Amino acid sequence: MPQKLCLAGLYLLLVLGTLTQKSLGQTVQTSDGTSHSQSTLRIAVASNFRVTLEQLVAHYQEADSGKSQIEISAASTGKLTTQILHGAPYALFFAADKHSIEALSRQGLVNNDDRMIYAIGQLALWQPEIALTKAKPGLDQPFACLAIANARLAPYGAAAEQVLAKTGLTQESGQRIIRGQSVSQVYQFVASQNCQAGLVALSQMITNGIPEAQWWRIPHHYYTPIHQHAALLQHAREHPPAVSFWAFLKTPAAARIIETAGYQRRQNN
Repeated sequence: MPQKLCLAGLYLLLVLGTLTQKSLGQTVQTSDGTSHSQSTLRIAVASNFRVTLEQLVAHYQEADSGKSQIEISAASTGKLTTQILHGAPYALFFAADKHSIEALSRQGLVNNDDRMIYAIGQLALWQPEIALTKAKPGLDQPFACLAIANARLAPYGAAAEQVLAKTGLTQESGQRIIRGQSVSQVYQFVASQNCQAGLVALSQMITNGIPEAQWWRIPHHYYTPIHQHAALLQHAREHPPAVSFWAFLKTPAAARIIETAGYQRRQNN
């Protein structure tokens, strides 16, 4: 019986290894009708960075004449971390904090040498209707409805909770607060007019072209800096597309795209 269990365990490991390898590659057909095997790079990204990552991917693919196949999955950092812990075959993970990457590292899924801070996120208060009053957005009075991300799932939600505690706009004070699963959902709450205002990522205001009269950048001392960490997953260390894109992230061209989108690359006072 022990020998049978050992063989069964070995078979399971072989199957899982085969599935992981298949998840990193696929067969595609060229314009001339011939098929060939080409690796697909699968990237998990915190929802606040999705648009910026798409810009990075577009720049990268332009440089390699569109040869690379890249798939992006965006969700809250907490949800993506859980997926990776349960075997989701992402090669790169752009989290909105460092704790999620550390959790993966403790499980042996990430090497310490294969992680970095790729951006420092900033919060903004988005209040579209304020532009009609010619007043400036601010946190000096309650809102009919204020949307923030869920702090248990999204680092931007944890930062938003710190801002509310500092300003006194808490549920205990009577402020009505709606919590979304991610900062992207918070954006949708406000854009759809389901909430009067929301604490969103500054990058969302910039990349979506929201007029400056509608938003206010939250001062940095209101919340702990949002150090966003990325990692090259352990199983993808020998995956050429993943290694190549990882190297691209460290270039000046990538840094310019990230900074233009409203992120910091280093902490300012």
